Amino acid sequence: MACYAMFAATISLGLMAAACFSGPDPKTFGGQLQSQGGQVSAIGEKWSKGEAKIRKGEELVREGEQLKLQAEQEYRQFDATRQPPGAPPASKTNG
Repeated sequence: MACYAMFAATISLGLMAAACFSGPDPKTFGGQLQSQGGQVSAIGEKWSKGEAKIRKGEELVREGEQLKLQAEQEYRQFDATRQPPGAPPASKTNG
Protein backbone atom coordinates (compact mmCIF):
# COMPACT_ATOMS: atom_id res chain seq x y z
CA MET A 1 0.00 0.00 0.00
CA ALA A 2 2.83 2.41 0.81
CA CYS A 3 4.39 1.62 -2.56
CA TYR A 4 1.13 2.60 -4.31
CA ALA A 5 0.96 5.87 -2.36
CA MET A 6 4.56 6.68 -3.26
CA PHE A 7 3.88 5.90 -6.93
CA ALA A 8 0.73 8.05 -6.96
CA ALA A 9 2.54 10.93 -5.27
CA THR A 10 5.40 10.74 -7.79
CA ILE A 11 3.03 10.73 -10.76
CA SER A 12 0.99 13.62 -9.32
CA LEU A 13 4.09 15.69 -8.67
CA GLY A 14 5.33 15.07 -12.20
CA LEU A 15 2.01 16.10 -13.73
CA MET A 16 1.86 19.26 -11.65
CA ALA A 17 5.40 20.17 -12.65
CA ALA A 18 4.59 19.62 -16.32
CA ALA A 19 1.51 21.82 -15.99
CA CYS A 20 3.60 24.60 -14.49
CA PHE A 21 6.18 24.47 -17.24
CA SER A 22 3.66 24.44 -20.07
CA GLY A 23 2.72 28.05 -20.64
CA PRO A 24 0.26 29.73 -22.98
CA ASP A 25 0.48 28.86 -26.65
CA PRO A 26 2.36 31.77 -28.30
CA LYS A 27 0.87 30.83 -31.68
CA THR A 28 -2.62 31.99 -30.69
CA PHE A 29 -3.84 35.51 -30.01
CA GLY A 30 -5.06 34.45 -26.57
CA GLY A 31 -1.69 32.88 -25.78
CA GLN A 32 0.11 36.06 -26.80
CA LEU A 33 -2.11 38.11 -24.52
CA GLN A 34 -1.59 35.66 -21.66
CA SER A 35 2.17 36.06 -21.91
CA GLN A 36 1.76 39.75 -21.08
CA GLY A 37 1.20 40.88 -17.52
CA GLY A 38 -1.72 42.01 -15.40
CA GLN A 39 -5.16 42.60 -16.83
CA VAL A 40 -4.04 41.85 -20.37
CA SER A 41 -3.10 38.35 -19.24
CA ALA A 42 -6.60 37.85 -17.79
CA ILE A 43 -8.13 38.98 -21.07
CA GLY A 44 -5.90 36.52 -22.95
CA GLU A 45 -6.99 33.70 -20.68
CA LYS A 46 -10.67 34.50 -21.32
CA TRP A 47 -9.96 34.71 -25.04
CA SER A 48 -8.28 31.29 -25.02
CA LYS A 49 -11.16 29.76 -23.07
CA GLY A 50 -13.58 31.27 -25.58
CA GLU A 51 -11.65 29.81 -28.51
CA ALA A 52 -11.67 26.39 -26.85
CA LYS A 53 -15.44 26.57 -26.35
CA ILE A 54 -15.94 27.59 -29.97
CA ARG A 55 -13.91 24.57 -31.13
CA LYS A 56 -15.91 22.30 -28.83
CA GLY A 57 -19.17 23.82 -30.09
CA GLU A 58 -18.19 23.27 -33.71
CA GLU A 59 -17.35 19.67 -32.88
CA LEU A 60 -20.74 19.21 -31.18
CA VAL A 61 -22.52 20.68 -34.21
CA ARG A 62 -20.73 18.24 -36.53
CA GLU A 63 -21.61 15.33 -34.25
CA GLY A 64 -25.24 16.47 -34.08
CA GLU A 65 -25.51 16.78 -37.85
CA GLN A 66 -24.03 13.30 -38.26
CA LEU A 67 -26.51 11.82 -35.76
CA LYS A 68 -29.37 13.55 -37.55
CA LEU A 69 -28.27 12.11 -40.91
CA GLN A 70 -27.99 8.63 -39.41
CA ALA A 71 -31.47 8.91 -37.91
CA GLU A 72 -32.88 10.08 -41.24
CA GLN A 73 -31.27 7.13 -43.06
CA GLU A 74 -32.63 4.70 -40.48
CA TYR A 75 -36.08 6.26 -40.78
CA ARG A 76 -36.03 5.93 -44.56
CA GLN A 77 -35.05 2.26 -44.26
CA PHE A 78 -37.83 1.73 -41.73
CA ASP A 79 -40.54 3.20 -43.94
CA ALA A 80 -39.34 3.89 -47.47
CA THR A 81 -42.75 5.23 -48.57
CA ARG A 82 -42.80 8.19 -46.16
CA GLN A 83 -40.53 11.19 -45.77
CA PRO A 84 -39.11 12.22 -42.38
CA PRO A 85 -40.81 15.22 -40.77
CA GLY A 86 -39.39 18.44 -42.18
CA ALA A 87 -37.85 16.74 -45.22
CA PRO A 88 -38.70 18.17 -48.65
CA PRO A 89 -41.40 16.24 -50.47
CA ALA A 90 -40.23 13.57 -52.86
CA SER A 91 -40.47 14.60 -56.52
CA LYS A 92 -43.17 12.85 -58.47
CA THR A 93 -42.54 11.93 -62.07
CA ASN A 94 -45.16 11.05 -64.62
CA GLY A 95 -44.10 7.95 -66.31
